Amino acid sequence: MLSKRNGFFLAELLLSISAWLIAAAFLLPLAMFLVGEGEQLRQEGEALRIVYDELSRQKVSMNGTVYHISMLQGIDGKNGEVCVRFDGYRKKECSICRFVE
Repeated sequence: MLSKRNGFFLAELLLSISAWLIAAAFLLPLAMFLVGEGEQLRQEGEALRIVYDELSRQKVSMNGTVYHISMLQGIDGKNGEVCVRFDGYRKKECSICRFVE
């Protein structure tokens, strides 16, 4: 009975290799896409941190008035508040704040 199974192992081996190649053909591009998306999210987070850092210590001078820009982070970490302080008419300190998402 064993003599009639010639070639069965080769066919099974080819079938399993082709199944692995088909699975890799679908999963490898997906994995590469996910790695790229993760890198993009990391870069966007770094850019956002740089913007917040720069806004927190930035001064702008226009027409002889110095405007101090500050960014206050919200409790949830997403929403925040941008404030602009300046000395208005007769050196009265003014502040304008708006919430951002």
